Amino acid sequence: MEKNEAKVSLSTFLLIFAIVIIAIMGYYIYKIGQDRNAQAQKVAELEKTVSTISSKAEEIQNAVGSATSMATNTAETTSSTGKKYEFNAITLTVPQEMIDYGKYSIKENASSDYIDSITFYSQGGGRGLLFSIAVQDKSFKEPIDFWETVKENDKNRVIVGNPTGVEWDLDSADIKKRQESEETWKFLQKFEKQIINSIEFK
Repeated sequence: MEKNEAKVSLSTFLLIFAIVIIAIMGYYIYKIGQDRNAQAQKVAELEKTVSTISSKAEEIQNAVGSATSMATNTAETTSSTGKKYEFNAITLTVPQEMIDYGKYSIKENASSDYIDSITFYSQGGGRGLLFSIAVQDKSFKEPIDFWETVKENDKNRVIVGNPTGVEWDLDSADIKKRQESEETWKFLQKFEKQIINSIEFK
């Protein structure tokens, strides 16, 4: 009887011992699995962060490239182009800076004396006459007064009228508006030579 009890006690002890060992092993296996999952999650987060940084770096690089390209294109456009106007016998180009300023107008006048007759006006508080360009057949006598020949070919001549003052609106008595208009007139007048140099016969 005592031997059987001793066997049962030993078996019970071994069973309990085995359960404890299994529990400890299970805990460590669980712990190792948890650590691996945590490491995998950290690796995934790190990869995501690296991907985000790489994407941001690419966006910044593209933005810098786009800005550089835009600046280059703008510089080329501003320095080399303007608005080209075509008339019967000539073409001329208004500089980009004058276009950006915007306070001017062009009027084509009908005249039996000229092939083309074009007048540039400033637009401000008053109405300022900038200058006039006309194309004349060489068989016509060259005009006098303030007109001068600036270009010619075998058939035609380009003449330019340079007014000496500003033509104000009679109903504009506002001194400030007159001053603004005169400043506009002086600013736009400086483009006259550029416009004349751009004239080409068709």
